[in-house]
Amino acid sequence: MEEVKKRKAVEELEHYRQKVRARQHNETKSLEDFRSRVRTEREERKIEGDLRKSQRACEQLDSQKGIIVPREDWYWPKVETNEEEEDVEEKEEEEKEEEEEEKKKRMKRRLLN
Repeated sequence: MEEVKKRKAVEELEHYRQKVRARQHNETKSLEDFRSRVRTEREERKIEGDLRKSQRACEQLDSQKGIIVPREDWYWPKVETNEEEEDVEEKEEEEKEEEEEEKKKRMKRRLLN
């Protein structure tokens, strides 16, 4: 009778440990997915920013040469209304805040390790 209880307790303990390992694995995977997604979004924002800078440079160089219409529409930045400009500014501000928050989290993790 004692052996049966002991075996059952050992099995329950092993089952619990498996559940904990599975949960830890899922949390690690979720964290990796989150980091990957944030990294991808950051890279996309950087690329979009680089594109906007390049478009402004093209527009400026073309205007210096007296060109009033771009050869291709995407060579110059889109003409944005005030609302669109405000949206872009808000989005850029949010992105900066997110990056600062991520930096703070990384620093905390480094300090705790």
